[in-house]
Amino acid sequence: MLALVEIVQQVRLLSLLERGNPLAVTIKDQCLAALDGNRSGALAFLGRLRDDELSRPDVTVAAIGQIQQALRCVEAVTQLEDGLLSLREGSAPGRDVRLPHRKEFFFALQNAIRIGIALSAGAFFLVLAGWPASALALMITANVCALTTTMPDPSKAVVAAMVSFVLAAVSADIVHFYFLTDSQDFIRLAIAIAPMMIFGCLLSVSPKIAGVGVTMNNIFLFLLAPSNPQSFNALSFFSQCMFVAFALCVVLLASRLVWPVSERDKQRAVVRATKETLAASVTGERYSLPALSIALASRISDYVAASTDKHGSRPEVLKGLLATNDLSLASAAACAHLGQSSDDPAIRSGLGPLQRALQSGNSRRLYASARSILRRVPEGKAGLQEALLGAVTDLWSAALVLERERRRIRHFAGRGFNRGGEGR
Repeated sequence: MLALVEIVQQVRLLSLLERGNPLAVTIKDQCLAALDGNRSGALAFLGRLRDDELSRPDVTVAAIGQIQQALRCVEAVTQLEDGLLSLREGSAPGRDVRLPHRKEFFFALQNAIRIGIALSAGAFFLVLAGWPASALALMITANVCALTTTMPDPSKAVVAAMVSFVLAAVSADIVHFYFLTDSQDFIRLAIAIAPMMIFGCLLSVSPKIAGVGVTMNNIFLFLLAPSNPQSFNALSFFSQCMFVAFALCVVLLASRLVWPVSERDKQRAVVRATKETLAASVTGERYSLPALSIALASRISDYVAASTDKHGSRPEVLKGLLATNDLSLASAAACAHLGQSSDDPAIRSGLGPLQRALQSGNSRRLYASARSILRRVPEGKAGLQEALLGAVTDLWSAALVLERERRRIRHFAGRGFNRGGEGR
């Protein structure tokens, strides 16, 4: 999963390059060759290309940045193949990292409070009413409440459940009192319930009405309650339908009136978290890069999952989130790589101005910082060279994203973010 996310991130950055650039065309061809299976050849070619560029007296940050991003893409493809191999054979993967488990405590608290109030209100009403066998209504209330918490919009899920109940009640009535009255054999039961089960499964094919099909099948079997011998008590069947309808009404009122969690709330939470991550990454906060990559990707997944209404996912907002995530990851990676080479006094003294350049959205100063670090790349020290080249690549990536996606990113940045041109 991490390798797939990294491949997408590298491809997004490479897609920002100018299409007429010969080096960009060569690099994209090598990335495509790696995706087609020629990873070793692409890795060797890009390694030679990087060495040739580094040996040139007029080496440019853009050339090194493009080659390094392509090398990362090829390495991510290698990690992807290694992960698939470990899944097939049960062996340990070449890269074993701890990925974060995101916990949305606020939404979980909202759901818990809503379920508690719905159950309490339903139980209180049933106690006052003194209805016999009312535990059924309370059980249905709890089950539907629990199921709706897994949906992007609980109130819409309850409406779908009510539609499912109407279809299931009519179907169960027809099957119960018309098809099963002649005989009690299992074959007749299977033939009678098969059309409704197949119809519910067909409804589940479409994501927009999948909840209707699943809930309809469950309520249909619950109301039918097949047994041997079969009971044909119409009053009992009607009571069950009334209890299910009562439970659904309680859940609907609770989802609409008691601290509802909507799709917009979840989208706002993603936007808010994206802003916080950007603010933290440009100020030099230390992140685990694999954990940050997965966290950013899962937020995008949450935003898209919470976009099932008629307005959709708002493509411009989604593009802005993706661009902001690219900048956050590049900034965090640059700070991490510079931290690995912090023994150099000149680099250590330049961290403060570099962070201010990131905060203000000054791409020109980021390019200048990348060029000054590239001039300090030593020969022969592999570890330090890789760290500095990583920092150069990340600073170039951040500047490239700022230069091409400034209009979108500024909506997720702070007040000090520079809105014009390439920075003062």
